[in-house]
Amino acid sequence: PIERYNDSVDFFSQVQVGDFIVSVNGKSVGDNSSELLKEFGNNQLELVVRHPIVVALQLEKLNGSFGLDLTHAEGQIARSLAIFRVLDGPVQDWNQTSAVQVKKGDRIVAVNGKSGSP
Repeated sequence: PIERYNDSVDFFSQVQVGDFIVSVNGKSVGDNSSELLKEFGNNQLELVVRHPIVVALQLEKLNGSFGLDLTHAEGQIARSLAIFRVLDGPVQDWNQTSAVQVKKGDRIVAVNGKSGSP
């Protein structure tokens, strides 16, 4: 079904490796992937997918912290860390001067040139 969809739309509308599923059948995925899995049991799916935007930041810790509360998929293979919350600190300062904001749900895919492994 994804191949058929991709064949019917322009390149920028195609589902790509690394895209994020935002909602399934009108239900926001949010932080609860178990809800997502339940929806995959249905015969039809309506997906809202988001292409990632890669932003490189150069930051220095302030009082030993970047000001991020991070999480990851426990017991699963993951290539990234999820930002659970942006706290006071260098990332919040960066957000105040940047057109692109770092926010809850964003993913960290590499640190100092090293990316996550599957």
